[in-house]
Amino acid sequence: MNDTEYNGWTNRETWIVNLWHSETFRDWVEQWREHMDIDEQEATPVYEVGDMLKENFLDLFGDASPEYGVMADLLSGSIARINWTETAELCLDGV
Repeated sequence: MNDTEYNGWTNRETWIVNLWHSETFRDWVEQWREHMDIDEQEATPVYEVGDMLKENFLDLFGDASPEYGVMADLLSGSIARINWTETAELCLDGV
């Protein structure tokens, strides 16, 4: 295990967001699946599903985030470290 892994995840930020929101992410993927046929789902790269999860997450918390200052910088740095592709893979696998 390298020093950036955390509890089996890419890093602590990815672990935290999945700890608190994995059910929400699965719900979002299910809603996405309802609007796509099987061929479209299979043709969609996992990173695009990860991008969708990130956008929904930021929409959910965007108004609660500070706009500037040290807290804004720390928060944006943490969000940037989240491995959204890893999160999407977990949701797509139905785990």
